[in-house]
Amino acid sequence: MPHTPLNTAGTVTFGKTLSGNTLFTLNPNIPAADALEHASILQDCANKLIFESALGNSDPTKHLALSALYLGEMAKAIMDDVAQSLEIPA
Repeated sequence: MPHTPLNTAGTVTFGKTLSGNTLFTLNPNIPAADALEHASILQDCANKLIFESALGNSDPTKHLALSALYLGEMAKAIMDDVAQSLEIPA
C-alpha cells in the first residue's frame, strides 16, 4: 500500500460569533507537518501571553488574555483538522 501524505481535511471551523456563527474554516490539503508547525507557534505565543497576564505585567485592559484565547482557539482548530484527516473512512 503506497504511503499517502497527510494533509488537513479543511472541515474544522473556529471564531464563533455571539450569534453562534463561525468566521473561519481551515483550508484543505495543507501538509500536516506545516499545519502542526503553525499550531505549535500559535500555542507558544498563547502560552507566553498567558504567562505575562498571570504575572500581572499586562496592560489594564487585559488584552493579553483575550489574545491568548484566540491564538489557542486557532491552534486547537489546526490540530483538530489534522486529526480528522487521520480518521479512517467508514
